[in-house]
Amino acid sequence: MITKAYAQNTNYTGRVKISFHGFICNRPTNDDPLGRDGVSDEVSMAFWAWSPITTNRANYNGITKIYGEDFFLPNRIKAGTATINGGIKAGDTYYREPVDDNNLNVLSKYDIVNTFCSNETVVAIIPALFEVDEGPLHATPYQDMGVVARRAFQDVDFQADIYNFSSAYTYNENDPYGFVRPGRYIGLDAKFAGLFTANKNKLATRPIGLFSNWNYSSQIIILTPKTIQIIAEKDFGYGKGILPV
Repeated sequence: MITKAYAQNTNYTGRVKISFHGFICNRPTNDDPLGRDGVSDEVSMAFWAWSPITTNRANYNGITKIYGEDFFLPNRIKAGTATINGGIKAGDTYYREPVDDNNLNVLSKYDIVNTFCSNETVVAIIPALFEVDEGPLHATPYQDMGVVARRAFQDVDFQADIYNFSSAYTYNENDPYGFVRPGRYIGLDAKFAGLFTANKNKLATRPIGLFSNWNYSSQIIILTPKTIQIIAEKDFGYGKGILPV
């Protein structure tokens, strides 16, 4: 969800916050059939953001927020309708509560980016949704992916690719998600190659978007002042400023 303070022509300048808003389950994952970690699916979100702006504030800590069945699971946030206690199944939706969404000076617990946007601002975000399994590989896949994502953002060639795309990009209403780039087009998938491996009969957290060979299909959102302005004022079908990825 993108919220801005005010606009100036087509290039937005002003304070902006980008925050996690919710999720939709289109189809379930291949979860533990015994439901030992909770009935049906349980998920967690992650967002790794980069910008040359040094004043960005972020507060969203995805690994501490696990959504699903919360019966005798005090670390969970109840989500889904698989049971009266939650559990995510196909067709379920979850929208978090409003928390200072329109007060851009307040850093909320869902903020991924909270900064001042100038004419030269570029913001890149790698989003990921994890199916969470309690077990020996509960946290390490999440942490390993974070290491690779942060390392990618430190790569000067990767930064150059982000800059090159942002400077050449023009929003096209016929391709409204053109600023959401498949990772394979910018060399990101190659950085994640080999990171995840099949662990048969072993509970393991893993990101949604794995191919049959366990390579990960990533995405990166590349935002400029113009696209921030457009997203904040556009309804993509979920409410103004809410971008589905």
